[in-house]
Amino acid sequence: MRKLHIKYAIQAIVPENIPVSNYAIMSVLTNLLDNAIEANQNVHILQRRIEVKIFIQANYLIIRVQNAYNKKTNPKIVFGLSTKKDFERHGFGLQIIQQICKEHHGEFTIEMKEDKVYCAATLKLEETN
Repeated sequence: MRKLHIKYAIQAIVPENIPVSNYAIMSVLTNLLDNAIEANQNVHILQRRIEVKIFIQANYLIIRVQNAYNKKTNPKIVFGLSTKKDFERHGFGLQIIQQICKEHHGEFTIEMKEDKVYCAATLKLEETN
């Protein structure tokens, strides 16, 4: 992100062993970050920013990503539609996140306000014996 001049802040307050599969966590995080980085590339260099917060609340792992975006170049988010040049090979990230959240009895939400996108993914913690 430094090469792209994107400022970032990461706050993760979670125990060492989270009862959610590593695959699920990494799939959600990588897709959210990939989308946030791409959106920032269309924003003026001084406005580029990504904030990540990961925490546990009410037996759910919450992953929130907030990023800058340009309404003129990215007017709205459509599941299954990519803004990448090789769009035929992309556009599945949001669907993957949504599916993983559903499989883990959680939710995935996206909200666009002003010049920011707010994404939140929740994954229910697995029961441990």
